Amino acid sequence: MDNFLNNEIEKWKTEYPFLERVWDLFYEFTNDITEKENPLFVVCDDDDIVESYPSKEGKYTQYCKILLKNIRAVSLTKIHSKGYRTIFEEPLDSNTRCTYLNKWLYYFIKIHSVPEAFIRKMFEAVDGLKTLLPENTVYTECIYESYTRDYAKPEDAIKLSNFVDNEDIIGGILMGNRPQHYQPCLNYIYDCVNTYKNLNTLYCKNNADHNPKYTKHCFDLESFKLTYEGLSKIGSLIEKLPDLDSPPQKIKAALLPSGETDTPTTEQTDFFSGPLKSKITTGVTAGVGACAFLGILYKVNTNYYIYRNITSLIFAYKTVAMNVMHFLIINPHLFH
Repeated sequence: MDNFLNNEIEKWKTEYPFLERVWDLFYEFTNDITEKENPLFVVCDDDDIVESYPSKEGKYTQYCKILLKNIRAVSLTKIHSKGYRTIFEEPLDSNTRCTYLNKWLYYFIKIHSVPEAFIRKMFEAVDGLKTLLPENTVYTECIYESYTRDYAKPEDAIKLSNFVDNEDIIGGILMGNRPQHYQPCLNYIYDCVNTYKNLNTLYCKNNADHNPKYTKHCFDLESFKLTYEGLSKIGSLIEKLPDLDSPPQKIKAALLPSGETDTPTTEQTDFFSGPLKSKITTGVTAGVGACAFLGILYKVNTNYYIYRNITSLIFAYKTVAMNVMHFLIINPHLFH
């Protein structure tokens, strides 16, 4: 077990316990290798894999097995019977798990100083051996994405990405679910908002040289902004969350009424969990399904990672979606 990385995960979990979707996967990637007979591990005995690191051959052989275990795990999330009926499926799809693996790899590389060339070789090795995988498994190639290469501030990029990926959880907490997580969630929101403002000022407002690392940040900032503005339009959160256009700020006292959470009204609760939920799902999805904040309203495991690649399409739906959803929030009686 990677004790140092596990200790870091424990610190993050203590600070932001509501992001268990992230921390659980990070723990899974960090845990000891248990598949001693994994046929893919023979790759790690190949001289081509570790020959560039002769003084640390044992260590890199272990790194090889850790990476093969994780890349294989995120690439195989479904098992079929002979009749192609799904008999096992991970709760998170391959694309989602691959996204989190790339985030975890940033910290793994940073802590252990593993060259990215070695990481890429492992991804290529798994893809090259896909024909040897069991026939009843569904393989989805996981592409390595380097946060160090792609971003000027990788850890800030990961922070904002986690916000977008978990906006359903964050929105639920702000509306009164899991009150024990309200304060750390609020701290996280302000941290993300201030990070957004700083990155926007540094790299996006006056980005004349079009540095690719800056451009990537700016693209993700638009995704964060869309998600955040969707949250700020919901129910009792209107005009309470900090404005993205104002200077960086500390937590507003108005969001902390006597140390208690902002408990939703009965009608708001019905909106999130009652009959209205299914009516919205069937009647509105076609028109506004592209908006990120719908994940909160539906409480489903939507694949938010696609949104970062179709941001331009989402903007076309944003205005009408906000108006429709705001109308539904303030008029839940129409659906009872």
